[in-house]
Amino acid sequence: MWYFLLFAALLGADQLIKYWTVEHLALGESAAFWPGVMRLTRVHNYGAAWSSFSGQTAALAGRARWRCCSALRICWCGASCGIPWA
Repeated sequence: MWYFLLFAALLGADQLIKYWTVEHLALGESAAFWPGVMRLTRVHNYGAAWSSFSGQTAALAGRARWRCCSALRICWCGASCGIPWA
């Protein structure tokens, strides 16, 4: 149960930091987050994780569709589909 509370706290902190960043920093601007240790810089990610597929919306959508269909097939069929790990 404690991990749900930890997850909620981390998710809330993440969203608050993102909100503050958008409201107070211009694109490319930096501010001290933890003075002497860490700086916070506003950047935008227009792709998936770490900007992979940036500018390739169709490829990203196709890959997401394929993964969703695969996950649904595993959930629906399980071992009867011949998938050894299900």
